[in-house]
Amino acid sequence: MAKQLSLILVCFMLSVRVSYTQEHLSAPGSEIHGDDMHEHEHSHMGGSKVVFLKTYSDNLDTFQVAVDTFLHQIHNYNPMYRESMSNIYLGNYGAPYISNLYFDRPDVDFFFSDVYHAFYKNRTNIPYINTKTPYTVLNYSNGGPKYYNEESLNGLFSTNIGEKINLGAYFDIVYARGRYADQATRHKNYGFFSSYTGEKYSAYLNAGASALENYENGGFGTNSVWTDTIITTPPTGLSGQPENLQVRMQDDDARSYTRNRFLSLQQKYNIGITREVQLEDTVGTEFVPALNLVHQFEFETDVKQYEDAIGMSYYYDTAYIHSSLTTDSVRKRRVSNRVGLYLDERINNLGKFGAGAYIQMDNEFISQAPWHMIEDTSLSKTYSELKEDYSSLAMDSNRLDIIHDYEGYKYTNVSFGGSVFKRYGTHFFFDAAANVYLSGYNVGDWQVKGNIRQVFPNMGDWEVSVRANFQRKTPDYFYQHYYSNNFWWDNNFDATFKQQLGGTLSIPAINLKLSLDIDNMQEYLYFNADAMPDQHSGNMAVMALRLEKDFEIGKHLVWENDIVYQESSAAEALPLPQLTAYTNFYLRHILFKVLHVEIGAEARYHTAYNAPGYMPATGRYYNQTDVEVGNYPMVNVYADFFLRRMRFFVMGQHINKGWPSLEYFSAPHYAFNPRQVKFGLQWTFYD
Repeated sequence: MAKQLSLILVCFMLSVRVSYTQEHLSAPGSEIHGDDMHEHEHSHMGGSKVVFLKTYSDNLDTFQVAVDTFLHQIHNYNPMYRESMSNIYLGNYGAPYISNLYFDRPDVDFFFSDVYHAFYKNRTNIPYINTKTPYTVLNYSNGGPKYYNEESLNGLFSTNIGEKINLGAYFDIVYARGRYADQATRHKNYGFFSSYTGEKYSAYLNAGASALENYENGGFGTNSVWTDTIITTPPTGLSGQPENLQVRMQDDDARSYTRNRFLSLQQKYNIGITREVQLEDTVGTEFVPALNLVHQFEFETDVKQYEDAIGMSYYYDTAYIHSSLTTDSVRKRRVSNRVGLYLDERINNLGKFGAGAYIQMDNEFISQAPWHMIEDTSLSKTYSELKEDYSSLAMDSNRLDIIHDYEGYKYTNVSFGGSVFKRYGTHFFFDAAANVYLSGYNVGDWQVKGNIRQVFPNMGDWEVSVRANFQRKTPDYFYQHYYSNNFWWDNNFDATFKQQLGGTLSIPAINLKLSLDIDNMQEYLYFNADAMPDQHSGNMAVMALRLEKDFEIGKHLVWENDIVYQESSAAEALPLPQLTAYTNFYLRHILFKVLHVEIGAEARYHTAYNAPGYMPATGRYYNQTDVEVGNYPMVNVYADFFLRRMRFFVMGQHINKGWPSLEYFSAPHYAFNPRQVKFGLQWTFYD
């Protein structure tokens, strides 16, 4: 704790403050579009001192993202809830999670990282900055009892060298011991970014690393364990403290590690014309791009490790390699290059849209080492040595041969794609893209996706958007092949198909947004009740209807609501809660003409269903039918404050502990943290 406080003090002294987790950016789909945004881009910041930008994935045009610099929802500091308002998770801050909302679940490159998606930093969720003054922001939060508290500290620094060059760095640290035994999480993200934006040439560089670690306790076992210890005969005194409750893997010293390293360089060279423009009192010139030549390079490595001091216990009934120790390891490395050529829509007076195409090459390497650093005490040999004497292993001959001969899997994907888009203007926008894989592991895969957005200014800026996504996808390599101490599979699953359609109606005048999404799927992949990969044969569908409605009661009272109704046609393959809701009622006011205050209460709720269970050895959620989770509201009360460049909050979390029932599960066999107080602050520095 002393080290952590010292780090905080140093950060304050250096003014290195970064509130920069993804939650402080606008949500997907809420980007600032239109003429105002592009005027801002051309004038290198317009009238603002600090501007956060992201790039489109095709022609690297930039768009401005809203930065949350005011008060609202500062207490909602957990990135998991910034990505999705309802989640199944292991109870502790930073633990593996899966969204209760199907259409909020991410599509990730690395098979094992989706359960940590909100806690990762990568090229796609780190913005570039253009600033007229050095900019620093720092976030700190803390909560829970002294020896079982959770802390997070993150910061970002950025400065410009002239108008065209920006440099920046960030860090993000989470340490949460957890209220229950063997539940701690420890996450670290850090990196740096830079950009150069000229008339003809622009470049965006991003490099970073993530190291995510969490202990695995297996939860509370069967329902009767929780019922007997919490409900039937509640423990008292010190023995009744959450950290003293017996968990399933309490003495296993089991841990999961997930690591990521990445380097991204995006470059664009504009070919265009210089034309005369009328200024106030004279005639000037401006450069107008006609063609965009784009190159994108990415290097990325991902590692997943699982260590367990007990290789086969009552939690696992199988040990393929070692019965008393597990050290599984998988690794994926990707080197990607893309070259594209695009017609800039600003020069296309005829069609008023942009278009282009690209070719991309991805070199990938996958390796698995289920014998990683294991020692056999009876033979005094490491498993790298046992590979040379594999006849001594108690495994069937097929698996022995795989271990002995395994050298990893290499492949090269070559894909071709293109896009058509209209991103300038004020009322009508669209984006459409398609790609097909020509060779490699994913040969034959394709995707066609797009969205259209129309704003109606004569109707009070009503907005209608329609989206579509059609896709064929080869199952991920790890769905087909996985070798570890407790799980081992070789599958031959068919390619999956999806036809996804959706639309949103937004009416700003009455603070209402209504969305409908439908996904029709064939050959859907999931993890079955044995925590093994499985495939649903034939067709299935998911439908989600979402209503977001805010009520303003006078000047000071606000009631926010977010309600989602879902249906899955194959609950055995894809279970979902029918109803999920978030509600937030608060009082807002300004004290002493400078201190902005929001005081309120919020609740999250979903109906009971057979929520996915969690398997520590694979780090994956799987379908189960033994336990229902839900029908329990999680209620927090909070006070948020904003004073000049400082924001801070105090929150009572899970204040309804034990009401309306004592079965407050965050996932099957995992419980929410009990009632506790949390606080946090954010401080921004710039001239």
